[in-house]
Amino acid sequence: MIAALKQHRRVRAIAIFRIPNSLMKKFAATKKPFPELTYVRLESLDGNVPILPDSFLGGSAPRLRTLDLCGIPFPTMRKLFLSSRNLNFLYLQSIPHSGYISPEEMVTCLSALTGLQFFGLGFQSPRVGGGTRPVPPLTRIVLPALTIFRFNGNGEYLEDIVSLIDTPLLDDFEVRVFKQLIFDNPPLRHFIEASSVAQKQSSHTIEIEQP
Repeated sequence: MIAALKQHRRVRAIAIFRIPNSLMKKFAATKKPFPELTYVRLESLDGNVPILPDSFLGGSAPRLRTLDLCGIPFPTMRKLFLSSRNLNFLYLQSIPHSGYISPEEMVTCLSALTGLQFFGLGFQSPRVGGGTRPVPPLTRIVLPALTIFRFNGNGEYLEDIVSLIDTPLLDDFEVRVFKQLIFDNPPLRHFIEASSVAQKQSSHTIEIEQP
Protein backbone atom coordinates (compact mmCIF):
# COMPACT_ATOMS: atom_id res chain seq x y z
CA MET A 1 0.00 0.00 0.00
CA ILE A 2 2.80 2.40 0.85
CA ALA A 3 4.48 1.53 -2.46
CA ALA A 4 1.24 2.43 -4.27
CA LEU A 5 0.98 5.75 -2.42
CA LYS A 6 4.46 6.64 -3.60
CA GLN A 7 2.90 7.01 -7.05
CA HIS A 8 1.44 10.23 -5.68
CA ARG A 9 0.88 11.85 -9.07
CA ARG A 10 -1.33 8.97 -10.22
CA VAL A 11 -3.48 8.31 -7.13
CA ARG A 12 -7.10 9.43 -7.50
CA ALA A 13 -8.81 7.81 -4.50
CA ILE A 14 -7.73 6.54 -1.08
CA ALA A 15 -10.04 4.50 1.15
CA ILE A 16 -8.60 2.66 4.15
CA PHE A 17 -10.97 1.27 6.77
CA ARG A 18 -9.76 0.29 10.25
CA ILE A 19 -6.27 1.46 9.41
CA PRO A 20 -3.62 0.00 11.78
CA ASN A 21 -1.36 2.41 13.65
CA SER A 22 1.77 1.14 11.95
CA LEU A 23 0.36 2.02 8.53
CA MET A 24 -1.11 5.28 9.77
CA LYS A 25 2.29 6.48 10.97
CA LYS A 26 3.76 5.93 7.53
CA PHE A 27 0.77 7.47 5.81
CA ALA A 28 0.85 10.53 8.09
CA ALA A 29 4.45 11.09 7.06
CA THR A 30 3.47 11.38 3.39
CA LYS A 31 4.68 14.80 2.24
CA LYS A 32 4.24 14.57 -1.51
CA PRO A 33 1.36 16.49 -3.14
CA PHE A 34 -1.45 14.48 -4.76
CA PRO A 35 -2.53 16.54 -7.79
CA GLU A 36 -5.09 13.97 -9.10
CA LEU A 37 -6.60 12.94 -5.75
CA THR A 38 -10.38 13.44 -5.52
CA TYR A 39 -11.46 11.11 -2.67
CA VAL A 40 -10.05 10.31 0.80
CA ARG A 41 -11.75 8.07 3.38
CA LEU A 42 -9.77 7.04 6.46
CA GLU A 43 -11.06 5.20 9.52
CA SER A 44 -8.81 4.41 12.49
CA LEU A 45 -8.61 0.99 14.09
CA ASP A 46 -8.96 2.15 17.70
CA GLY A 47 -8.94 5.96 17.66
CA ASN A 48 -5.39 6.04 19.06
CA VAL A 49 -3.54 7.16 15.96
CA PRO A 50 -0.87 9.79 15.27
CA ILE A 51 -1.94 13.34 14.50
CA LEU A 52 -1.94 14.24 10.83
CA PRO A 53 0.57 17.10 10.32
CA ASP A 54 0.03 20.12 8.10
CA SER A 55 2.38 18.46 5.59
CA PHE A 56 -0.12 15.60 5.10
CA LEU A 57 -0.60 14.91 1.37
CA GLY A 58 2.04 17.54 0.82
CA GLY A 59 -0.49 20.09 1.99
CA SER A 60 -1.87 20.10 -1.54
CA ALA A 61 -4.73 18.18 -3.16
CA PRO A 62 -6.30 20.70 -5.58
CA ARG A 63 -8.86 18.24 -7.05
CA LEU A 64 -10.01 16.80 -3.73
CA ARG A 65 -13.82 16.67 -3.55
CA THR A 66 -14.44 14.26 -0.64
CA LEU A 67 -12.62 14.12 2.70
CA ASP A 68 -14.09 11.67 5.22
CA LEU A 69 -12.09 11.02 8.39
CA CYS A 70 -13.28 8.83 11.27
CA GLY A 71 -11.27 8.83 14.50
CA ILE A 72 -8.38 10.61 12.78
CA PRO A 73 -6.89 13.68 14.51
CA PHE A 74 -6.15 16.45 12.00
CA PRO A 75 -5.99 19.77 13.88
CA THR A 76 -3.75 21.51 11.29
CA MET A 77 -5.96 21.12 8.23
CA ARG A 78 -5.90 24.76 7.11
CA LYS A 79 -3.00 24.33 4.69
CA LEU A 80 -4.71 21.45 2.89
CA PHE A 81 -8.05 23.25 2.72
CA LEU A 82 -6.50 26.32 1.14
CA SER A 83 -5.48 24.14 -1.80
CA SER A 84 -8.72 22.10 -1.91
CA ARG A 85 -11.25 24.68 -3.01
CA ASN A 86 -13.20 22.05 -4.97
CA LEU A 87 -14.08 20.16 -1.79
CA ASN A 88 -17.83 19.57 -1.60
CA PHE A 89 -18.06 16.78 1.04
CA LEU A 90 -16.32 17.13 4.41
CA TYR A 91 -17.02 14.71 7.26
CA LEU A 92 -14.82 14.74 10.37
CA GLN A 93 -16.24 11.99 12.61
CA SER A 94 -15.30 10.81 16.12
CA ILE A 95 -12.52 13.36 16.54
CA PRO A 96 -10.34 12.35 19.52
CA HIS A 97 -9.10 14.90 22.07
CA SER A 98 -5.70 14.99 20.35
CA GLY A 99 -7.39 16.33 17.23
CA TYR A 100 -9.36 19.13 18.87
CA ILE A 101 -9.67 22.26 16.78
CA SER A 102 -11.28 25.43 18.08
CA PRO A 103 -14.55 26.69 16.54
CA GLU A 104 -12.76 29.83 15.34
CA GLU A 105 -10.05 27.83 13.58
CA MET A 106 -12.63 25.48 12.09
CA VAL A 107 -14.59 28.40 10.65
CA THR A 108 -11.40 29.91 9.26
CA CYS A 109 -10.70 26.62 7.49
CA LEU A 110 -14.26 26.47 6.15
CA SER A 111 -14.10 30.00 4.77
CA ALA A 112 -12.08 28.77 1.77
CA LEU A 113 -14.60 26.03 0.91
CA THR A 114 -17.28 28.01 -0.89
CA GLY A 115 -18.42 24.93 -2.84
CA LEU A 116 -18.99 22.77 0.24
CA GLN A 117 -22.35 20.98 0.08
CA PHE A 118 -22.06 18.52 3.01
CA PHE A 119 -20.36 19.32 6.32
CA GLY A 120 -20.29 16.91 9.25
CA LEU A 121 -18.39 17.42 12.50
CA GLY A 122 -18.38 15.03 15.45
CA PHE A 123 -16.31 14.39 18.59
CA GLN A 124 -15.72 11.13 20.45
CA SER A 125 -16.57 12.58 23.85
CA PRO A 126 -17.08 15.91 25.66
CA ARG A 127 -13.98 18.02 26.09
CA VAL A 128 -13.51 18.80 29.76
CA GLY A 129 -11.69 21.93 30.91
CA GLY A 130 -9.68 23.98 28.48
CA GLY A 131 -9.79 27.23 30.40
CA THR A 132 -12.00 30.22 29.75
CA ARG A 133 -14.21 29.92 26.73
CA PRO A 134 -13.03 32.41 24.09
CA VAL A 135 -15.41 34.98 22.64
CA PRO A 136 -15.99 34.27 18.93
CA PRO A 137 -14.95 37.02 16.51
CA LEU A 138 -17.68 39.11 14.93
CA THR A 139 -16.81 38.22 11.34
CA ARG A 140 -19.20 35.67 9.85
CA ILE A 141 -18.61 33.55 6.79
CA VAL A 142 -21.08 32.36 4.16
CA LEU A 143 -21.20 28.78 2.90
CA PRO A 144 -23.36 29.46 -0.16
CA ALA A 145 -23.61 25.85 -1.42
CA LEU A 146 -24.07 24.00 1.90
CA THR A 147 -27.29 21.96 2.02
CA ILE A 148 -26.54 19.32 4.70
CA PHE A 149 -25.04 19.84 8.16
CA ARG A 150 -24.28 17.18 10.81
CA PHE A 151 -22.92 17.84 14.32
CA ASN A 152 -22.15 15.72 17.39
CA GLY A 153 -20.43 17.42 20.33
CA ASN A 154 -20.67 20.05 23.06
CA GLY A 155 -23.54 22.53 22.95
CA GLU A 156 -21.13 25.42 23.50
CA TYR A 157 -19.06 24.39 20.49
CA LEU A 158 -22.19 24.18 18.37
CA GLU A 159 -23.25 27.64 19.54
CA ASP A 160 -19.92 29.13 18.47
CA ILE A 161 -19.98 27.41 15.08
CA VAL A 162 -23.50 28.43 14.08
CA SER A 163 -22.94 32.00 15.29
CA LEU A 164 -20.12 32.35 12.75
CA ILE A 165 -21.63 30.85 9.60
CA ASP A 166 -24.51 31.65 7.27
CA THR A 167 -25.97 28.85 5.14
CA PRO A 168 -28.70 30.26 2.88
CA LEU A 169 -29.38 26.95 1.07
CA LEU A 170 -29.31 24.63 4.09
CA ASP A 171 -32.30 22.29 4.04
CA ASP A 172 -31.21 19.30 6.15
CA PHE A 173 -29.34 19.26 9.43
CA GLU A 174 -28.94 16.86 12.31
CA VAL A 175 -27.56 17.91 15.69
CA ARG A 176 -26.63 15.71 18.66
CA VAL A 177 -25.21 17.38 21.77
CA PHE A 178 -23.63 15.70 24.76
CA LYS A 179 -25.77 15.52 27.87
CA GLN A 180 -26.40 18.83 29.58
CA LEU A 181 -29.06 19.92 32.03
CA ILE A 182 -30.08 23.06 30.13
CA PHE A 183 -30.00 23.43 26.38
CA ASP A 184 -30.89 26.97 25.37
CA ASN A 185 -29.02 27.97 22.24
CA PRO A 186 -30.15 31.32 20.75
CA PRO A 187 -27.57 31.22 17.90
CA LEU A 188 -28.88 27.78 16.88
CA ARG A 189 -32.45 29.07 16.94
CA HIS A 190 -31.45 31.97 14.69
CA PHE A 191 -29.51 29.56 12.47
CA ILE A 192 -32.61 27.38 12.04
CA GLU A 193 -34.92 30.31 11.35
CA ALA A 194 -32.58 31.89 8.81
CA SER A 195 -32.12 28.60 6.97
CA SER A 196 -35.82 27.78 6.97
CA VAL A 197 -36.63 31.06 5.21
CA ALA A 198 -34.77 29.89 2.12
CA GLN A 199 -35.95 26.27 2.27
CA LYS A 200 -39.55 25.84 3.42
CA GLN A 201 -39.36 22.04 3.47
CA SER A 202 -36.29 21.76 5.66
CA SER A 203 -35.47 18.68 7.71
CA HIS A 204 -34.11 19.30 11.21
CA THR A 205 -33.19 16.86 14.00
CA ILE A 206 -31.92 17.88 17.44
CA GLU A 207 -31.03 15.28 20.07
CA ILE A 208 -29.45 15.47 23.53
CA GLU A 209 -27.46 12.39 24.54
CA GLN A 210 -28.62 10.63 27.69
CA PRO A 211 -26.18 9.16 30.25
